[in-house]
Amino acid sequence: MIEAKDDVTVNEYFNEYVPKIFAEQLQSTAVSGMDGTEAKIMFNIAGDDPQTWSIVIKDARDLEVVQGPVTAPLVTLDMDEGTWRDAVTGKLPGAIDMFTDVNKVANRGRYDKISDMKGTLVLNLARADGSPIDLAVTFNGAERPKATFTCSIDCWKDLSSGKVTGVTAFMGGKLKIEGDMPFAIELSNLVG
Repeated sequence: MIEAKDDVTVNEYFNEYVPKIFAEQLQSTAVSGMDGTEAKIMFNIAGDDPQTWSIVIKDARDLEVVQGPVTAPLVTLDMDEGTWRDAVTGKLPGAIDMFTDVNKVANRGRYDKISDMKGTLVLNLARADGSPIDLAVTFNGAERPKATFTCSIDCWKDLSSGKVTGVTAFMGGKLKIEGDMPFAIELSNLVG
């Protein structure tokens, strides 16, 4: 996996790194059944110089990077620049991978689930040192229903990789869920 340098700019990352990462991931991904699909992923990065960048993936094979918003994004990720930077430089492995990894985007069943999903997932994650990571994921532009998942970054990484189920993490006290429970259950079917 290509990791960005610590001082990467947002512009440099999306224009230089994203196409390389996509090409690398595509080489190790079996793409089938994705013809006619279009996954639009929008990143709203807050900070001193707020920016919006979008990635459009057609048929799980073709990538277009767009500076600015796109209409009808499948997924919108809202985060501060520090969280974004840590995610793209490898300091927060797994934080946003379930929404950006080609291996996951190229899964037709998962793509169909996300296409039908409406609502917002708020992630209140904690780093190993206890400092917070705030991230919001909006599906198909719908702010409601809303569910909040609170857990450690390690727990989230295990959830998003499928290493542990949401039920197991919740029952074990590692995951706290607030908000719309039917939506939270729908989200748990997406994770992994």
